[in-house]
Amino acid sequence: MLSPIAIGYIKHDPFSFRRKGNENQLRFCEDVEEQLQSASSSISRAEKRAGKEALSRAKNAVEQGMELLSCRKKLIKLADRSEAGWALVEEYVEDDLAEDGH
Repeated sequence: MLSPIAIGYIKHDPFSFRRKGNENQLRFCEDVEEQLQSASSSISRAEKRAGKEALSRAKNAVEQGMELLSCRKKLIKLADRSEAGWALVEEYVEDDLAEDGH
């Protein structure tokens, strides 16, 4: 789980975008990620008190969502750095060298 300080650092990522659309996508991912982290923390606190299996499944789903957002953010930055843009990302994801498509 990331601390508020780490979240603040990530939010102020020094990455410089060449395309505004990619920057907007990344900022959206960061906002959703922040909400998922908050939900995960709340679930963890409730899980300790209640010990419910459903809470454990919910926490796992939130964590998987955070992993997906992390992968997406990586691909957005890759697309932004390349003149080929999203065509490069598509090729990268389809390549067997890409681990799990990310």
